[in-house]
Amino acid sequence: DEWDAFAARMVDAQAPGAASRLRSLGNVAAGRPDGWPERLLSGMAMLHLLCEAYASADGPLRDEVRTLLGWNASREEILAGPRVQDEWAVLARVVIEQERLTVQRTWLWGHDHERAALLLDFAPPGAPLTPRPPAGTSFDAGLAFYPGATPLRALLDAPGELREAPGFFGVEGVDVALRACVAAVAANPWAEEHPIALARAVADLDVVSAQDGSLPLRGSMRARWKLLALSAGRPVSVFGLWDGEGLAPLAVGDGERTVAL
Repeated sequence: DEWDAFAARMVDAQAPGAASRLRSLGNVAAGRPDGWPERLLSGMAMLHLLCEAYASADGPLRDEVRTLLGWNASREEILAGPRVQDEWAVLARVVIEQERLTVQRTWLWGHDHERAALLLDFAPPGAPLTPRPPAGTSFDAGLAFYPGATPLRALLDAPGELREAPGFFGVEGVDVALRACVAAVAANPWAEEHPIALARAVADLDVVSAQDGSLPLRGSMRARWKLLALSAGRPVSVFGLWDGEGLAPLAVGDGERTVAL
């Protein structure tokens, strides 16, 4: 109740992002899962860092902090800004229930710019979500990215003609991918997961390996078995989310097609 009271005060202050973090910390304190003291202390430290950044940050980091607190720019403002033109492959679509909302995350990969993009949609429980192009397709479009230190979330005004996505994507090597993650963490330490796309990697149930190294796999066993079945020991393109300890695979490209896991 004490944590919820603090969260309610943040809602009153029009800072729903801070309220969500407080509720999450309250759940850790009340539920006491394995390793809860470390998780609680780490979460409190990140919240403190967010408050310090709000008081002193400027430029792109200031935009990032405002977004984390829950103060988003309007759709019209974002669409009026610059666009990133590319051929965007639809890699995966993930739907989860969160904070009494249904959240849809559609992950894209821009082939020319070699970057990921996230389309984020919300709906009340039972309400329809915004239709998005299906995984395994691609289209030409200019995406408008939300401002921030590590721009990832974007708005799609209207996709071009849909076609089958290429069966390949990503960057060469684990080292390049991890360096990008290091730069993202330095710019935005509050992000808990980072998209990684490896152009050529060999997967088994526990590890995905490139020529210069390997990453441990995590996430659902169903996705990992599907990755293993589709790759069959061959080098494939692999996309997933890295949390600093493991990669949760979300999509694979076998050279001919792109398949969501």
